Amino acid sequence: MRNKPRCTALVSVTASFTAFCAAGRLVSAVTDGTSGGATVSYLAAWLSALLVLKAGTSFLDDPSAEEETFGLDSDGADGVTASQQTKKMSLSCDAVACALSLAVLLLANFAMGALLGGEPAAAVTLRAAVIGTTVKPICEESLFRFAYISVLIRHGRLSRASAIFVTSVLFALVHSRETMLFAAGAGLILGILATRRYEAGRAGAIRGAVCSLAVHSAYNLTLYAVAAFIPHAV
Repeated sequence: MRNKPRCTALVSVTASFTAFCAAGRLVSAVTDGTSGGATVSYLAAWLSALLVLKAGTSFLDDPSAEEETFGLDSDGADGVTASQQTKKMSLSCDAVACALSLAVLLLANFAMGALLGGEPAAAVTLRAAVIGTTVKPICEESLFRFAYISVLIRHGRLSRASAIFVTSVLFALVHSRETMLFAAGAGLILGILATRRYEAGRAGAIRGAVCSLAVHSAYNLTLYAVAAFIPHAV
């Protein structure tokens, strides 16, 4: 009985990931892989995955999430001032963590490119850049770094490290064979970033997902910019 929530959470995440891949391929085949169709297929895959995950976790008890502790306390004005200072410090820490994560991802990408070589990047279109910096990061971070990790930790009682590892593997599997290893590493970094505030409950999970989304979008934007002006660099 003790392992039942864990098994149910893992099965729910696996079924959701399967729905994500199947729906994406099905809609992509119907739309013949056009640029607009690629966006529709990604959104359809994302929605299908969330629906399957919601259905799977409906069989689990919803643990009460702790509320974030920012705000008024019993210490009056001094407490408010201390809380505001703590919030500013935490926001600064989030900014530093995001900057360091982005730097590590970019350095790793360019280092792998220099070591392994590769063909020049394909021509970048505005539509592809917009989709790659908005739709895809939002779908992937809300699914992998928020929904999946939340289910595995809160419902499945997995450790933070285990949840990050599982979602990193799944994240790698939706990428091409050439980028799979890097995607797994990126999933680990983004997972660590996303779970830094989990002790603050649901609010902390949302903040973490926003941080990972910011880094993901900034990373993709940087690659698109470099590909547009220095094609041989990526």
